[in-house]
Amino acid sequence: MIFDTLENLVVLHLVDDRSNKVWGRFQYGAKYYAFWGGINQAMSFKSHGQWQWDLDKLMDQKRNKGYKTTSVGDLLQLNPQFSQTFSERFSWFVLSDSTP
Repeated sequence: MIFDTLENLVVLHLVDDRSNKVWGRFQYGAKYYAFWGGINQAMSFKSHGQWQWDLDKLMDQKRNKGYKTTSVGDLLQLNPQFSQTFSERFSWFVLSDSTP
């Protein structure tokens, strides 16, 4: 599973009357990344280079909006295809990423 190759992985989940969203951050190699999207919907990625503090600030903002820490296992229960979708979309993102 791709999640075994990621370091410093934190996954946050928000469920409310209007949405069912996920946001997360992780380290892959020397770079830090954020990802976000709806469960069973599109997923986006952004490279933050070597700047972990940017992601820590974003994570605090998400928690202030009601996002709760969750596990990949919990996400897989909500969407069994989450791991495959994440892997495919992150692979494409890495191939097109030009962030130093």
